[in-house]
Amino acid sequence: MNGDREAVLWIAARDLAWLRTGITSGGETALHIAAAAKQVHIVKAVSSRDSGSLIYTNKDGSTSFCFAAVSGVVEIAETMQKQNNKLPNIRGKQGMTPLHMAVLLGHRDMVWYLLEVTDGTKLTDQDRIEILTSSIDTDLFDVALHILENNLHLAFLRDARGEMALHALARKPLKVSGYQPSIWNIFSGNCTDNGKECEEVLELTKFLWHLVIQRKKEDISVSIRQPWRLLFVAARLGKVEFLTVLIRSYPDLIWKVDENGYSIFHIAVINRQVQIFKLIYEIGAIKNLIATYKDQNENNMLHLASKLAPLNRLSCVSGAALQMQRELQWFEAVKQIVRSEYTEAENKDHKTPQALFNEEHETLRKLGEEWMKKTAESCALVAALIATVVFSAAFQLPGVSTIAQEIPS
Repeated sequence: MNGDREAVLWIAARDLAWLRTGITSGGETALHIAAAAKQVHIVKAVSSRDSGSLIYTNKDGSTSFCFAAVSGVVEIAETMQKQNNKLPNIRGKQGMTPLHMAVLLGHRDMVWYLLEVTDGTKLTDQDRIEILTSSIDTDLFDVALHILENNLHLAFLRDARGEMALHALARKPLKVSGYQPSIWNIFSGNCTDNGKECEEVLELTKFLWHLVIQRKKEDISVSIRQPWRLLFVAARLGKVEFLTVLIRSYPDLIWKVDENGYSIFHIAVINRQVQIFKLIYEIGAIKNLIATYKDQNENNMLHLASKLAPLNRLSCVSGAALQMQRELQWFEAVKQIVRSEYTEAENKDHKTPQALFNEEHETLRKLGEEWMKKTAESCALVAALIATVVFSAAFQLPGVSTIAQEIPS
């Protein structure tokens, strides 16, 4: 671990068995430890002295090459592979390939190297779909696209969680903030404001969806519904890019509803996803029909806007007063979409949207008032201090140091 090459070679010179002996409680050998510690010169020295130790495994069944894959240091993996080109195909813990391990850690350079040296005939379709979905999970979208382009059938397979690659994309929001595309620039593929990652995600989404919609209508329905309804998860997360790509090629998705009778726009209202909700303005007269949907409790879209936002969305703005302001603005925005009679419509509990809003936001209103009061008091105190300093400075003779003169402008 300290990189003491001379000490390691001194021990190896007395008995090579030490290099093949587990020296930790997990059964890791010197090569395992050197690879994990990213000690390139130790790995080179030991592997050249005793290449046979490369195939030794720890108690989990992982070779030192698996540790190299996890380390992300390509030079270590290359050194080992030159000594034994079968290492990339030897599975480790839980039967996982070194390639899959590197993907799970998001080591892009290592993954591209292992894709070159791993024998593809040794991989099963299950291996490939696991690697594909894991690549999406760890933001290796370029790797995912490469794998998919060479194995088109993977678009229809499911991993151990029962998810297709499309599901992995649906629950994977873009990291880059401030990206607010319209439906049209997404259609045209114009996402330069969001950089390379946006382009890769959109390209992968379009490619996957193009393959999926070539199937029968029943198969498409199953694909987006099992093991969970990816449309509504994407809407809850604000995946406007993802949803727009799907809707463009398959407009019927606009009419889809979940078990509560909610469309993606209803989900957007509940979860305060502004960009998803904005799309309703771009679908023309269809919005007038979708806005009439009600759930089993007779709640219309404005009732949903009346409910308190989920905590993770409410906390996007700090301070109860500003949160209350945002909630009021959201209520008014949705109010413009629904028909006028819906603003006074009652749900099963005989509550109008406004009555429900007042009830749901009563605590937030009180906290907002308290916050405003404390803020006002603090401002009044600061104003009084400033007035005192200015008043004092006004009556000082020229050249006399005052507190006001010491305050930076």
